[in-house]
Amino acid sequence: LVLGESKGLGVLLGAIGIFALYWGFAGRPEDFGPPIWVSDKRAVEFMKLLDKDRVAAGFVVDLWVFGIFQGWLIDDDWKRRGRSMQEEKFLRNVAKFVPFFGLASYL
Repeated sequence: LVLGESKGLGVLLGAIGIFALYWGFAGRPEDFGPPIWVSDKRAVEFMKLLDKDRVAAGFVVDLWVFGIFQGWLIDDDWKRRGRSMQEEKFLRNVAKFVPFFGLASYL
């Protein structure tokens, strides 16, 4: 069994992504303030962090670049699997244009 070809991998990675988003918006309120839907303190602190911390800003840029690069990765993997570019166009487009969760659904 190859882990990268497992159907459960996409579900697991999607669940981890949802938890990470929840944690970013609401995790550890005693340290980072109330959830983002209650107060804007967390968002303001995040913007301050991006303003003064080049590493944090670099990670945001990396996520943006990978979101763009993901489209090329999907097409190459689609060809590697021997599929026609006209097959399952909807799934391929979701995987190409929805960062992270599109790739998780593709897996």
